Amino acid sequence: MKGTGTVLWVHLGGACSLAGWVALAVASHRMERPLPLFLGVIAWEWLILLAVWRRLAGDEGARFLRPVLAWSVAFLLCGLGATPVMEDDHFRFLWDGWRFAATGNPYAAAPATFFGGSEVPERFLPILDQINYPHVPTIYGPACQAGFLVSYWIAPGRLWPWKLLLGSAALALVWVVVRIGARVEGRTGGPGRPARVALLLGWSPLLIFETGFNAHPDVLGVLFLCAALLARMRGRAACSGVLCGLAVAAKVFALPLLPFLLWRSRAACLGCATAWVAVYAPFWLQGSGAEFAGLLQFARDWEFNSSLYGLARWGFGAATAKAVCGIIFAATWAFLFFRWRSRVSDAPIAMPPGAAVFGSLLLCSATVNPWYLLWLAPFVAWRPSAAGLAALALVSLSQVTGLNLGWPALDNFEHPWWLRPVEYGGIALAAMAGWWRMKAAARVTGGASPVP
Repeated sequence: MKGTGTVLWVHLGGACSLAGWVALAVASHRMERPLPLFLGVIAWEWLILLAVWRRLAGDEGARFLRPVLAWSVAFLLCGLGATPVMEDDHFRFLWDGWRFAATGNPYAAAPATFFGGSEVPERFLPILDQINYPHVPTIYGPACQAGFLVSYWIAPGRLWPWKLLLGSAALALVWVVVRIGARVEGRTGGPGRPARVALLLGWSPLLIFETGFNAHPDVLGVLFLCAALLARMRGRAACSGVLCGLAVAAKVFALPLLPFLLWRSRAACLGCATAWVAVYAPFWLQGSGAEFAGLLQFARDWEFNSSLYGLARWGFGAATAKAVCGIIFAATWAFLFFRWRSRVSDAPIAMPPGAAVFGSLLLCSATVNPWYLLWLAPFVAWRPSAAGLAALALVSLSQVTGLNLGWPALDNFEHPWWLRPVEYGGIALAAMAGWWRMKAAARVTGGASPVP
């Protein structure tokens, strides 16, 4: 009877969550910037997710996995029918798909060079007019560009093929993360938590909104990276290396975790290098630097929703802030890597400290867009923490900008003065609460930390 009650609880939570996503999808076609509704829906979705997650705590096993996954599919399909909310990055995706199909090199020219040109198809003229930062070359890697190209072949200038591809990638990511979680739990003697792992990722408001609604491509890089981890755990080093190369070709964000996956394996290193060169070589042979020219300009000029960098920039200026944050991240990364290496006894099945690696990278970064935290999401699903959950939830507050508020006193991407203290202060409070709870649990268990 308890299992039946839990299934009903999952379906009730799924139905309530779907109602929120449907409301946001409908509003996306009727309202230009539905910020209050967006914040309300995101809060609603997190409350439901956490309530169902708590309910599943006493019912370990795989029997609740199917209903959890079914509702995840429903949420993503809801996003498929929505217009991107308070975002315009998708115009660049559509444009890159056409440029790739037309010339074989989407990196050759910035969109601004086509203003007033007669060679732009009529369908792409309104797309060109709405591309943000049109003077900057595209910053999306070859793996993403391949997806844009496939989307163009299916329906030129339409977003739904790209969303369908990303939705499929999101579901594949949930499956891979569940498989990794099962292997980790099996090694530690845990009971297995596939439904809870799938719930924290597949129902994540961040994943559904940023992937299903706004079509950001980070899920592709996260999928390749997690698939590389699963392949390495299974002893398939060469395959793991190839997937690592594809992860970097999707988003350079994958780079800090690669040494953990490639360590002590020549086959993995060779596979990674081979895949990376093979993906980039067609553009290099055309005299293009691929996405690195755009990324360099982006890194030099842009700041958004930063924490440590923002404080350092306020005190010392941009150049010094970048140097200080770079040193802090490098030192943190080195500490995490060498500590992990000293504790690893069987490298092919070792879980890297991805939450700490990506968390420290985001803290030191000059730009922290909400979808960047998708790189953190699988590690939070495997080992939930108060700080990790708070970060995934509170980063959506970064949408509270002058543009979305309609406040002319603020620049388009400027935040009200109170927002970042609330966002990062909430994460800090959650981290302290989690630390206190862990210490209290250790005292009760005689010093042994409980398995999350």
